Amino acid sequence: MKLPQVDLSFIELYQLVIAPIKSRLMLTGIEVEVFDLLSEARSSEDVAEILGTHPENTRIFLDGLAAFDLLEKWGGLYENSMISETFLVGSSPTFVGNFLAEQWQYIEPVLDDLLGLVTKGSTEVKGGPERESEDETARWAKAVANYERSGIAQMVTGLIGELPEFPSFRKMLDLGGGPGLIGMAVVAAHPTMRGVISQETPSAILVSGPFRISRHPMYLGMAAILLGEAVFLGSLATFVFPLIFAILMEVLFISTEEENLEKAFGKDYLDYKTRVRRWI
Repeated sequence: MKLPQVDLSFIELYQLVIAPIKSRLMLTGIEVEVFDLLSEARSSEDVAEILGTHPENTRIFLDGLAAFDLLEKWGGLYENSMISETFLVGSSPTFVGNFLAEQWQYIEPVLDDLLGLVTKGSTEVKGGPERESEDETARWAKAVANYERSGIAQMVTGLIGELPEFPSFRKMLDLGGGPGLIGMAVVAAHPTMRGVISQETPSAILVSGPFRISRHPMYLGMAAILLGEAVFLGSLATFVFPLIFAILMEVLFISTEEENLEKAFGKDYLDYKTRVRRWI
């Protein structure tokens, strides 16, 4: 039998198939708060007793977390890896477990209906977190604040601070920046700028600058960054992420945002929609 000559490996494709296993293991660990227990080494029997879970399946579960480097296993004892200890322990100031879990609630229903979205163009995807009460909104704001605190604000501040023009900046607008920690971090690093928080109701439609060519230039910019990273990395698998990002934005945010804008501005926004494309 003559085997075909193969100069590529399909390992990247296989890794895409098993990636959801790692996601599910991590999210389950966050839900049962197993990482909170493993700042110190424990046996699977101890973990099962504390959590009230099935002993044998708990061992298998912990082995799975260890296989994906979320835990370390030595002599039958399990302990958080560095990344889990930093980001998945509830008492850590850089805890992002709640943010990751909420993000998955957005992503999962879209992935479940991805074939329908691509083939039929359906935009009615059920699922995702509901945040109608003030407590739910506060919980989400705290999750996003932890996300920004856990390295994102520092990274953005470092990048902006390296600009030669940074010391001469006089004004900065943090538009749609969530809890605002990124904006506050940039202002804190500047020698003279001071921050002002505004909660005013939108009173006009912005149609100048990048909004002349796209109704959602921020989402377009994010998609372009993901596409650029995919080109830079040269991996076929990474080209999936810009597509998934665009679908997520369409289904979860853009349609709702545009409905709200139509209610707020009526004919003015409808006229704008006829002149400018949603993306580009």
